[in-house]
Amino acid sequence: MANNIGGSRQASFAAPTARSVVANSPYGFGRIWAPVRVNRQGPWSFQLDTCASSCVLSQPLVDRLRLQPIKTSSVDVVGVTGRLSTQLVRVATLECGDISLEDILCPVVPELRGGVDGIVGGTALLDKSIEIDFFNGMLRLRKSLRRPRARSAHTVPAYVNRGLMFIRGARVETVQVRAVLDTAAETSIGNACLGRALRQRFPHLPPTRPVEMLGHTAGSECGERFSGLTLSMGTIAVRPFSPVMADVSAFKMWNLADVPALMIGLDVLGWFAKLDIDFKRSSLSVTTNEAS
Repeated sequence: MANNIGGSRQASFAAPTARSVVANSPYGFGRIWAPVRVNRQGPWSFQLDTCASSCVLSQPLVDRLRLQPIKTSSVDVVGVTGRLSTQLVRVATLECGDISLEDILCPVVPELRGGVDGIVGGTALLDKSIEIDFFNGMLRLRKSLRRPRARSAHTVPAYVNRGLMFIRGARVETVQVRAVLDTAAETSIGNACLGRALRQRFPHLPPTRPVEMLGHTAGSECGERFSGLTLSMGTIAVRPFSPVMADVSAFKMWNLADVPALMIGLDVLGWFAKLDIDFKRSSLSVTTNEAS
């Protein structure tokens, strides 16, 4: 529930069951789905991923569309559970909301978890405004325009670097972190450096428990789930916060392995009624469930 503390408008939330957009997921906090047309066919169910460097297609979708791989080209897809070398296909058109891309190259992943046909991210989002309405189960992808902000919305300081949206001044307890917004992560993931910093500063934290994480690339990744923490983002405090600490490949790819870093996933984002993300304007605002 939201509280006003002193003169600052600080909100503290207890964690309700998060609603996913469009469809529920058996894996926890749900997924954010986007209906995408590929080569004028579909729509197909794509997952919205603000950390993806490009749009990705599943092999079953490639087969249905009868797309042929470019035999002379390959690319490495980096996910939570590792790196996968795969082929590229050329897509004539990809459309979703106000997104309309032509003649793009997309990596192909053998199979995406949860029956996902593809992933929409990367350059498709860089000049767009993304409105995720968890409360009403709606997703809007629109051109970036300056729009009036609802009085009930909280502005979260943010900036964009190398296609990723970072939360400015984010903290886990009192440890400052490089925090990346990740709409595809079902749980927030911190790196081992963050785990060590928390243990050094707070030696009496509750015991952690081991967890296994699955991703869209092959294999799994082991981590430790912390509990009873507080995540601060601007004037918003989210508690209890229970991230998993693991040295996943993405942190190394982003050169964030040696500083406390965090991917903020749907276990946090799904607490809010609504998110407004604008990569072009480097802006992020959230509306609380109480305000809805």
